[in-house]
Amino acid sequence: MPFTVFIGYGEELGKEIAVRLGKYLRRKGFETFVASTDPRWMLPGQSMNIIYDRLGKSDILVPVCTPQAEHSFFFRKEISLALTAFMPILPFKMRGTNVSFELLDIWCIDFDVNRPWAKHREVADSIPRLVEWHNDNIRKIKEAINGGT
Repeated sequence: MPFTVFIGYGEELGKEIAVRLGKYLRRKGFETFVASTDPRWMLPGQSMNIIYDRLGKSDILVPVCTPQAEHSFFFRKEISLALTAFMPILPFKMRGTNVSFELLDIWCIDFDVNRPWAKHREVADSIPRLVEWHNDNIRKIKEAINGGT
């Protein structure tokens, strides 16, 4: 079963990186959705509610963290919704960029702004491990809450 990956960004630089990452992940067998009004990812006229619906149906959020991303209301809302839903998050962070405070304690994959594609394989390799690890931990927590049943 392929994992569904939601890729968010908060500025034009992040959009370019997100679209390229989305294309790479699709070639590797992942289902991807880039939070964009670009027709490759979304039909004309679709609203932000559609974007949030797609986030809710995804297995993991990969936010592209660039210098201005943390100032984007929608970028931060996507992160907040993922955290509220206990969704795993794998930040793809431009080297030297600060991340939103919500992501401070989350492991990131850093990329060079001139060569983000050099880290695409690491993202693709990390997604299944992170999602499976996350799902296993959620299962263990539910079992502990339910007394092992």
